[in-house]
Amino acid sequence: MNQIIRFSSLVRVATILCMLGFSGIGKEVSAQTARFSVNTNSASVINDNVTKLYWQRCIYPYSYSTTASPAGCQKNSSFLGGVGMKWTNAKTYCSQYGTSWRIPTIQELKSIIDRSAYAPALNGIFDPGQASSGNGVPDFFWSSTPYAQNTGNIWTVNFYYGYSFYTAGANNTYYLRCVSETSP
Repeated sequence: MNQIIRFSSLVRVATILCMLGFSGIGKEVSAQTARFSVNTNSASVINDNVTKLYWQRCIYPYSYSTTASPAGCQKNSSFLGGVGMKWTNAKTYCSQYGTSWRIPTIQELKSIIDRSAYAPALNGIFDPGQASSGNGVPDFFWSSTPYAQNTGNIWTVNFYYGYSFYTAGANNTYYLRCVSETSP
């Protein structure tokens, strides 16, 4: 009986601490927010202060514009292709942002999933983009990592739900968010 009372008291204390924001979840959310910042040289670039990578704020073929009204992601008409693309095209498209830009590896792409969010499972500092249909949030994004068991398949990240998956093949049409190791 004495153990049940102690356990019940601990549960109450833990519940109160969670309600006051002292849970690990609150720390994860605030850490996720502090992790990313807008690059001081380019509003189109997000700094990842943990991995030291630089991410495009908008999905390809968009760039962030501070002069647009309202400010936000605008389609860059000089960029090749459309919003959705096959993997073979994606391999060359990141260079439209500059020579240091590339498709992220699966580990890099998974590192920006925000597991405390859904639809999109992505930190709000990033523009999630729009599905090529014009409705909803894009789901699968290309990585540069082939699936080891079948190199015709490529690893992708679904930013709608926040999980990784190897795609059925490089001929599928998915989305692209480019990364660089060099600050603009």
